[in-house]
Amino acid sequence: MKKIIILSLSTLLLFLTACNFGIPEKIYLKLKSQYAFSIGDYEKKLSEYISIDSILDSLESSSSTVNFDIYDYNPNSSSPYQQYLMNFSFGEIPINISQYLEDMDFAKDISSISFDKDIEVPSLEMSSSPLTSINLPDINSKIRSSVSFTEMSVPVPASGSITPVSLLVPISGVTYSSIQFSAGYLNVKITPPSGISGSISLNLSIGSKSSSGTVSGSTETTIQIPLDGLTLGQTIPISVTGTSNTGSIGIYSLSFELSNDTEISKVTGLTLDLGDDGNININQTINMTTNEAFLNCVIGEGNIKVSSALPSGWSNITLNSDVALSGGISASNSDFTDNNDGSYLLNKELDLSGKTYTAGNIVASGTISISLSNSTIVLNSSNTVDLTLNCNISTVSSVTVNLSSIAEQLSIDVSESLPSGMQNYISYLILNSSGFTGTYTNELPEGNDITINTVSDFFGLGSTANPKSTTLASGKTNETFELLSSGTKTITPSSDTEIDFKININLPGATSQHPEYVTLSNIELGKTYNFSLKLTPVFDWDSLGLNPNAVSGMSDTIDTGFEVGTIFNQLTETLEDSTVVNKLEFTEIPLYLYALAPGISSFPIGMAFQGSLKGIVGTTEIPILPTDDEIEDGTTSATIPLSFSNSQLVFESDEIVTSDLEEDVENNNCTKTDLADIINARLDGTLKINYDLRLTGTGQNNEIVIKKEDLEGLDITSIQMLARMVVKLKLNVTDEITLDLLKLGDIESGTDIFDRTSATDYEDFEKYIDIINNISVIYTVDNGVFNYTDASKNVTIEMVSTNPEIEKTLSLGGGTLSLSIDEMKSILNTSCFAPTINMIAPRGTISIKRDAGIKMNAAIVMYADGQVLIN
Repeated sequence: MKKIIILSLSTLLLFLTACNFGIPEKIYLKLKSQYAFSIGDYEKKLSEYISIDSILDSLESSSSTVNFDIYDYNPNSSSPYQQYLMNFSFGEIPINISQYLEDMDFAKDISSISFDKDIEVPSLEMSSSPLTSINLPDINSKIRSSVSFTEMSVPVPASGSITPVSLLVPISGVTYSSIQFSAGYLNVKITPPSGISGSISLNLSIGSKSSSGTVSGSTETTIQIPLDGLTLGQTIPISVTGTSNTGSIGIYSLSFELSNDTEISKVTGLTLDLGDDGNININQTINMTTNEAFLNCVIGEGNIKVSSALPSGWSNITLNSDVALSGGISASNSDFTDNNDGSYLLNKELDLSGKTYTAGNIVASGTISISLSNSTIVLNSSNTVDLTLNCNISTVSSVTVNLSSIAEQLSIDVSESLPSGMQNYISYLILNSSGFTGTYTNELPEGNDITINTVSDFFGLGSTANPKSTTLASGKTNETFELLSSGTKTITPSSDTEIDFKININLPGATSQHPEYVTLSNIELGKTYNFSLKLTPVFDWDSLGLNPNAVSGMSDTIDTGFEVGTIFNQLTETLEDSTVVNKLEFTEIPLYLYALAPGISSFPIGMAFQGSLKGIVGTTEIPILPTDDEIEDGTTSATIPLSFSNSQLVFESDEIVTSDLEEDVENNNCTKTDLADIINARLDGTLKINYDLRLTGTGQNNEIVIKKEDLEGLDITSIQMLARMVVKLKLNVTDEITLDLLKLGDIESGTDIFDRTSATDYEDFEKYIDIINNISVIYTVDNGVFNYTDASKNVTIEMVSTNPEIEKTLSLGGGTLSLSIDEMKSILNTSCFAPTINMIAPRGTISIKRDAGIKMNAAIVMYADGQVLIN
């Protein structure tokens, strides 16, 4: 309804403001017209607030003891008003034992042992090339720092040419045959005698390499002789020539050293103690590719090779190595075979047969010690060599994997009490072979069989010392198996009260500490094997003895969670008004009670449940059924005859029940009572049902023998109490009810319908308003919500505004809503025009229609007559 008012006023305001445009001076506009146009339709379904889902939500939040099935109830497809059927059962005495056992928790636990697992065996390959580099000792630097030279002297005349001198400079500190230089200098420091004056010029040469320099006075001077390309022995031949103009004879001293940039390209016959510099440290990792489930394996065939060739040109080297493995594989130096033929720095091999590899990388560490004695060394700028680590695992004798993802399915150990109905009424039960059957796939190769052990005293399946077992053979696909007890067993429910069941799935190589670890043999690397299992419980029985008079019966109190607000909770939450429910009463809430039993000849005619059924709300107890007998303790009891007929509900499409429960009453298939009074009393709490019932009418204390075959093909295979409560939406309105239609329409109240924050300044177009005689909204309202039993009563709709000048009453069916010019101006002058649209229902009896809803449509009519000065 608010949408109609909003559209009407908004359209009018838009029409008026659209006329505010620039025009010539003193032009008059003559208008005499009628304007009419539709402003839309509005529809709201009551099912948005009262529905099966909303009722279920209320019941589930209030009750934890009853499982309801709720249906739309339309008996014989002819109900004039909405009804709901709530179906629930209580107080069952099981007879079809197989079905009852299969519904118990322990049976569900057995069924839960189901999995489909792929066991992936990695290929155990290195994830990347293991070629790495190691640093060699810096032999060039070691020789350079180790050599020493003998000082020499040269006589120099006072003037003229210096007599040529050939010096043989011995080299000590390093023993060798020859050294070939690729770069650097021999630094010759010349020290003059003291007190000398003048200068000398010297030329120093070693073979083809020479260098000159001048020594002035007594100042020391260094002359560098190039060494690149020279090959020298243990002594250096140096030729000295030159001239002197010192004026006096003197002896000049010569000392020698290699420059820091001296590079040796080759040395022969080298004997040198490298000390710590001769130790090469190794710490390299072999990256292995596995998967998350892989734990370890025992290797059948495989090896690890650690090798590094001597640099080209190296010979006569003494080597000692000490290498160990850690991480995925552990091995000491003594486990390796040394294959060094003199051409390797390191060449060792480890036979992996019988070794255990554990998931992870393999680390090779250790040292190589180099000793030089009469050795030949060829040096280059890199000073590194390649170290190769190869791991090759071709076969394994066993693999251990972690199957923790199926650990919970590997065993169960459950114990569950027999239901009280079986303990109370069944004197004996003869079981046929019971246990479970299954299907499995075990693609693992031969030698990887899996065993299942089971123990159940109740079903006669083995014992703790000698469990019943079966083997899931390897190399099988989609195989079936069974673990069933042998022959029959008689159960006495009064003493055999616990159903026990233990199942253990023993995987190959599993231990008690880690039953989820599987050690597999004859496994092929890089292959995937499937292992899947599914168990199905089998509970077969032959016959039972039912003794209905042996015990007192069955009793309990169940909480239905139902009260008046259950139906209307969502409606009152939307209205934000809980008082609405307090003004409604149910005219009738029929409760149909069924005492159902299988229709078999074993049951004597006249059997019934006898005892008490009470409705409890808060602390108030009210008998649900009238009492007809007085029993020994002075209390009264009701009788509910057993029905052996099929009382299945008949459904139409869309889950609508069309059965007429009154026909069950007429055919004596159920007992009917009315809960309206106790529900309408609105006591504190939800409806609880207390029952204390026992079977009567057998005429004897002897048990009734029931064979399994007697129940075949029957829909009802137990003795049970079934309740069907019908909630009829035919209600008494005890006091006038006001419904806020804006809230029902999810329209926020309290805001201006034009979205204004202040009153409208309409002076600029007031002259246009003055030529409009009136505005009318013509509307129709289809009340599809409810009917009054008293045809003289009906609901009204009122528009209530914060401005008392704008209040209107609408009627159902339709009519005209008129707004005068003064009312329109009053709306514009109101800073917040936010009317409330109320539906008012008087006292009386109403019936809420099926598929209830309200529809509205409206058109606006404006009448204009007059002359307007435009400018």
